[in-house]
Amino acid sequence: MQCSRQSLGLAEASSCHYRVLLSVPSSRYSRAAGGSVPALQDDRCSSWRRATCSQRSLHSAIPAAPLSRATVDTRSVVTRAGAISSPVFGVNDIWQWRKAQLQKIALFTGPALSIPLADPIMSLVDTVCVGQCTGTLELAALGPTMLIFNLFTYIFTAITITTVSLVADKLRKQDIKAAGDALSSALFVATVFGLLIQAVLLVCSKQMVVLTGAAPALLEPSVTYLKIRAWSAPAVLISMVAQAGLLAQQDSFAPFIWVAVQSVLNVVGDLVLIMYFKQGLAGAAWATVVSQLVGTIGLVWMYRFRGQVRPTVQLPTLSQLTELSSTFGPASLIYIFKSLCYMMLQSSATALRPALVAAHQVLWQVWNLCAFGHTPMEQAALAFLPGTTDRNEYKELVKLLLGVGVIVGAVTAFVATAVPYYLPFLFTPDAQLWPIMKSIAPQCVLSMMLCAMDVSAAGILMACKDLLFLARAMTVSLAVLVGYFSVAKAQGWQLGGIWWGLALFFFIRAVQSSFRVYSRHLSARSVPAMSPFEVNKLQAVAITGEATG
Repeated sequence: MQCSRQSLGLAEASSCHYRVLLSVPSSRYSRAAGGSVPALQDDRCSSWRRATCSQRSLHSAIPAAPLSRATVDTRSVVTRAGAISSPVFGVNDIWQWRKAQLQKIALFTGPALSIPLADPIMSLVDTVCVGQCTGTLELAALGPTMLIFNLFTYIFTAITITTVSLVADKLRKQDIKAAGDALSSALFVATVFGLLIQAVLLVCSKQMVVLTGAAPALLEPSVTYLKIRAWSAPAVLISMVAQAGLLAQQDSFAPFIWVAVQSVLNVVGDLVLIMYFKQGLAGAAWATVVSQLVGTIGLVWMYRFRGQVRPTVQLPTLSQLTELSSTFGPASLIYIFKSLCYMMLQSSATALRPALVAAHQVLWQVWNLCAFGHTPMEQAALAFLPGTTDRNEYKELVKLLLGVGVIVGAVTAFVATAVPYYLPFLFTPDAQLWPIMKSIAPQCVLSMMLCAMDVSAAGILMACKDLLFLARAMTVSLAVLVGYFSVAKAQGWQLGGIWWGLALFFFIRAVQSSFRVYSRHLSARSVPAMSPFEVNKLQAVAITGEATG
């Protein structure tokens, strides 16, 4: 380009950036006759038409096209087909815009909470009932079993993001049949992987508990619980996909109601089987399995009455599986690395004496439940960022998402720490565990706040398809954590040292992801990503202009 910075602003082409004209001073334009798009008078700037991007980017040269008055956005000035100038926010306008966006985010993240919190709620109910009605040994035995089961299900959290993205995209195109096919493919994949997880847990449960480093006294009760919970693996994955499909249709009622039904059934089942029939861990496991099966059947049944999309029982085609795996594959890799980090922390804790393991189990279940509350921040970034139309709006929305992440982190840090700190008797009557639980409060607060910051920043990067960076960052975090726990094991650090490892893990992740967001999306030299939706809209404007011109 020969134009100066004062004449022309250009966006660097990258993996998630398109080379587009961002702003041109009004002095460079003259109004063409007939209400057409303003034309550049400076011939030196005509070379921008010939600028090309990488193979994945859009050519910036889009022919000039007549625009009707209805085409022009009231919040931004269209200076040329394919060039959108940044809006000018007044003081009152920006606060009104932020308020409106906060309301949209709140309405989105509210129902989205039902997807990641469903299984942790079941696990937390089991922890409370087992801690109150059995002994410390049974409570400690939940540690390795929860680690193994949650590891498998957490890896497939990525399929919920994939389902929401695909189904919503098909519905935006008003292709209901394709949306149903995408949902059916996701349900098929969830069923297959759920059956595989079930088979692995039934056959290799003892070996897997041993791999966690659990004490020998915990082996038998842990294996018993894990084998029973294995029967719910297909239902858990199918439920996650079914909830995602309803959420993509903006149906928040059905997921919420069936998560509530599952929770009530689980509590009733735990009370009956543990307190009345004295079944211990086995009773807690069966109560969870039955409640999850009922909830999954109810969710699938709701598709007969709610929404436009109707899943069918069919084998997906190769093209449908390819479309599904294009998003699910990279996202699941990130969750696998994260799960490995959690496994190291859990396996280090389960190798301690039973009293420490029991205290850790209570803290971990509460912390894990609050941490899953951050997941909708990723989904909010994926839902809202692609629809931004200009530079200022993009940056303001990024700032807003990061700010909401800090607020959510402060709230969840308070909850995750205050409940076991001030109300430890809710989880166990064993008074010797209470001081241990209170001693972990600083690590719990710090790690929870850093987790929320990282999730918000990572969601922004996921919306820009910056998955390669996220994978590299997770690799670095995993390598540092391996070194930390090697030192912790050699030095004989106890539960406090293990939880400082969790804080270190999220500190490294938050620093990497936050700096990436700032350098690529918020700094003075950064430029916003242009979503495929915006590219298609600009192309449509150009094509329409050519047809009418």
